[in-house]
Amino acid sequence: MAKKGRVGKIIGALATVALIGGAAVYGYKIYQDYKSNQPPTTRVQTLKTPNNFAFDSESYVLTWGDVEHADGYTIEYNGTNIEVDEGETSHQILISSDENTFKIKANGDGVNYNDSAWSNTISYTIANMGEATLYEKINIELNRAAKAKGYTLDRVIGISLVQTEYSSHGNVRIEMMATKDGTMKNVIQTYEILNTNNMEEILNSINQSHVRQFIEKNVVSYNSAEELLERGKFAGEMESLRNQGYEISAVDSCVREGYNISGKFRFEIVGTYKATLGNDVKYFTSVNQINVSNPSSDGVYNYETAVRLENKSTVTETQFVMHEAGGTLEYMGKLVC
Repeated sequence: MAKKGRVGKIIGALATVALIGGAAVYGYKIYQDYKSNQPPTTRVQTLKTPNNFAFDSESYVLTWGDVEHADGYTIEYNGTNIEVDEGETSHQILISSDENTFKIKANGDGVNYNDSAWSNTISYTIANMGEATLYEKINIELNRAAKAKGYTLDRVIGISLVQTEYSSHGNVRIEMMATKDGTMKNVIQTYEILNTNNMEEILNSINQSHVRQFIEKNVVSYNSAEELLERGKFAGEMESLRNQGYEISAVDSCVREGYNISGKFRFEIVGTYKATLGNDVKYFTSVNQINVSNPSSDGVYNYETAVRLENKSTVTETQFVMHEAGGTLEYMGKLVC
């Protein structure tokens, strides 16, 4: 009997162990099932710094290597940040100082990837302004003029020679985009140079003392120049060029803030365009006024759709200036390199 009792105890102990072991296995399975149904734990990674960062002083273009998983890039140029879209690996800089510094970082999504570290700083110095290119001279002078009004130059939209037919004075009108207190404006600056109406001489000679007129206009962030082209039928001289067989493309533009006048919503597209017919290439600035009839009852107007409403909107060209050869063509050519 004693032997049997011992065997029973052993069997009981083994059963208990089996029961506990089974419970442990079952519990582990429940844990694994629970764990598999939970969102994976993601480790936030820091993006690599863009490599091969370089500046070409002939084209004024910055280039760099693409960074995997980057949501875009931030270039710091002379203390100001410039945002560049995802997938881009180059950006043309509007040189606005004789001393220029650049660095770049890759932007993360803030969830799975953090921004990269900044790259090393590279620099470009114009040691002798007498040897600076016309493009550099204009940019530096325009930036100086903008700063005198509290603005920072962003880019040039167009340059045109005006009011020279009956005068020995040269007047050059320059449309720019510039920021002030974080707000973008369309800045129009007119320079007057005595005793010449030669565009290249004027551009080489402009300085702050020659400013004849300074105008600032509010703009909206939306840019509809491309959609104006997609409309297929323009106005004025733009339409005349199209009818002659020229292919027209937008170089740069801005949209001036709209307003309600006599029951119509009105705004302006200010643009520099390129017209190509075989080997013949022309640059011109055109200001197109858009009037939209039957505005919405709630007074909310949509710039993005207004230019497409061909049955409700009209386009009128209010200004057209063909850019001449010489200084302007050289300058505008730089914008489309």
